[in-house]
Amino acid sequence: MRLAVAAKQKSAPRPVKVRSAPASRKQPVLTERKCSIASTVGILSDAWTFLVIREAFFGAKRFDKLQLELGIASNILTDRLARLVERGVFRKRKYQSTPERFEYLLTPMGMDLYGPLIMMMAWGDRWRAHDQPPLLLRHLTCGRDFTPEVICNRCGKPIHAYSMKYRMRYNPDKFGGRRSGRAVPGRV
Repeated sequence: MRLAVAAKQKSAPRPVKVRSAPASRKQPVLTERKCSIASTVGILSDAWTFLVIREAFFGAKRFDKLQLELGIASNILTDRLARLVERGVFRKRKYQSTPERFEYLLTPMGMDLYGPLIMMMAWGDRWRAHDQPPLLLRHLTCGRDFTPEVICNRCGKPIHAYSMKYRMRYNPDKFGGRRSGRAVPGRV
């Protein structure tokens, strides 16, 4: 299985620097390096959000079905669906006028979360399922069960953190970030 997701390095979380916020703001302004992981976490910020997306991949589209499958409070589900629609992961489609009811369908952006989601599942199967994965994935094209892995789209080999280097496409000094030996501005 080829996935276009980057392998994450196993390391302790980096402390986030906080700078003084203007008087008009109540929340501190966080500064850190530019990062696609951080911007993704901003959309998929909690466990309920991931589980709502998982259920969408299992075929749940309607509020009542999502609530039944997840056992989630209606106010929390309403909030998560509104956020996912606002951020472009779901689109809302009316399926009934009286009372007004909607389906929540994955957008192309939402569909692109399938690879990262099954990679998280593979991690959970390996480290948390005690050799008893609750689901098996079957590739319909070849008819076989499989375990997803991250594969280089150029050479077809598995990607591991120790076999990677990172090239920054920005100047970390502008974001208060640090330089490291693994992430170097402009070179690999």
